[in-house]
Amino acid sequence: MPSIVQRPASDLNAREQAILSAILYFDIFGHPLLADEIARYGPASGLTADEARSLCRGAVLSHWVREESGHFLLRSASGDPVRRRKEREAKARRLWRIARLVGRLVAAFPFVRSVCVSGELSKGVAGPESDVDLVVVTDERRLWIVRTLLVLFKRIFLFGRRRFFCINHLQTIEHLATSSQSYYDAIEVVTLRLVGGEAIFDRFLQANPWIAEILPNVKPENLDEAVSLVARRSIWRRRSSSGLIDRLDARLMSFWERTWGRRYADLPPSERRRRFACTPYLSTAYGTDSMEPIMTSWHARLLAHGLRPTRTAAA
Repeated sequence: MPSIVQRPASDLNAREQAILSAILYFDIFGHPLLADEIARYGPASGLTADEARSLCRGAVLSHWVREESGHFLLRSASGDPVRRRKEREAKARRLWRIARLVGRLVAAFPFVRSVCVSGELSKGVAGPESDVDLVVVTDERRLWIVRTLLVLFKRIFLFGRRRFFCINHLQTIEHLATSSQSYYDAIEVVTLRLVGGEAIFDRFLQANPWIAEILPNVKPENLDEAVSLVARRSIWRRRSSSGLIDRLDARLMSFWERTWGRRYADLPPSERRRRFACTPYLSTAYGTDSMEPIMTSWHARLLAHGLRPTRTAAA
């Protein structure tokens, strides 16, 4: 937990507080921010990179923030976060070669509409144990068929290696709304990087208008170019309008729900349902709960700096 500063950051104006809030959040990961990233992730409408840079260098905000090689970080940050970020960026560039190949491969599977990279790689960095975390968007009533096909492919052809990709999150194309609406969730959505299939970022924003309230400066131009597989997907959709395949998808959902129930029987049912969601339009598989400890840590940092948590900091 960060040490409490002598001067409360509540003395800052709203835009300075938004900047400090974003820096405090990414400090959890030891990740200093560039000015354009502060503008993107700072919960202040109209904040620009030039304004963020100017405010960070100003006499008021510089009480908490320092600049190093164009990156902004807490004055209290220890070690060498900028050097560490650059090392992790270099590793991410190598891992992206695998991510792009995997994205195109997964996008070619039946009923897949879009494939995005999530997690730390989507933020341009990678650690020693980093892998390719995927968010896969499927046709309606085909999600569990897709999950099963991808798991079988990994086990048969990749020998279950996580290194190539992790199937953490699947949603159907008409159900892109998220049930959780925190700063953490907003960051995870806006940093998705397209690696195959349709560009669906605009559809994500339309389905989740709350994101614009938390991150009002978000734009979709950070996504990679789409890989056109429209012809293949339209063929699958024409051939798959079958009640038999609908029933197969429903049975596979029940199979996975039973499987995770046995495998994670030690988890409280509510936590198991949150980490291993099983609905006709959502499938998640998270071995650990990242959101709660991250939001708790951010909440503590805000309070330690005299900032009052708002909806953006709601865990």
